[in-house]
Amino acid sequence: MTLAGRWAYRVRQFNKVWAGGISLAERAEAATVLASPLLPLYLGMRPEAQRHAFDVYAALRREGWDDPDLLAAALLHDVGKGRLHVLHRAAWVLAGALSAGVRQRLALHTPLGVWFGLRVNYLHAGVGANVLAAAGASPQLVRLGARHYAPEPDDAKLRALQRADDDN
Repeated sequence: MTLAGRWAYRVRQFNKVWAGGISLAERAEAATVLASPLLPLYLGMRPEAQRHAFDVYAALRREGWDDPDLLAAALLHDVGKGRLHVLHRAAWVLAGALSAGVRQRLALHTPLGVWFGLRVNYLHAGVGANVLAAAGASPQLVRLGARHYAPEPDDAKLRALQRADDDN
């Protein structure tokens, strides 16, 4: 994707934030996918994070995926971000526009990493996997959450999750 196309995509993604969270019908659908104690993890996310996660889930459903762990991973892949503010999420995207290496160095080795939420963003997959495991999630769900940024070309489910996440 071109730089202009990538920026246009990010603007559209940011505009979703202003649309709000999920509808009551979407919340009910998420409840059919996430059994207790996983549903409270999803509902504890910020409204814009719930929106993003539900959009990832809906994209997988449109593609025909029905694997319960994959669909749950779509809804919970960002649970490790906690209640990170949308401005911190934007800082992550903007730092990444400079370069992945710069973003990593800022996240891990400067006070800016804490102040701008870069460290939370950088570490969220592992943190989320720990949260999922502590909540009693299946090993596959924990693995999908932990690896949702890792390139694993032989894992069709992980690739589908990554593609849906990138597109939403």
